[in-house]
Amino acid sequence: MLQMFDFQLGTWTVSNGQDDLEDPWIKGERLSPTSWRIRIPFFKHNNETGTYITHIYSFDASMNKMMIGEILVEVKK
Repeated sequence: MLQMFDFQLGTWTVSNGQDDLEDPWIKGERLSPTSWRIRIPFFKHNNETGTYITHIYSFDASMNKMMIGEILVEVKK
């Protein structure tokens, strides 16, 4: 089993493609060895409503990156 050392997320809105992709990506906050939390600032995405896409990446101790998931969230007015 791969031990996760770090956790980062690339998040953007469907509207206008990846024009609001944060750089650097959002870092996860470790709550326990198996639990992480993130906060995606709405204002950094032009306060846009609609579909948000988040790609989830884990990093091991050698900083090898692996995509572990994708989340789509619908933000309404």
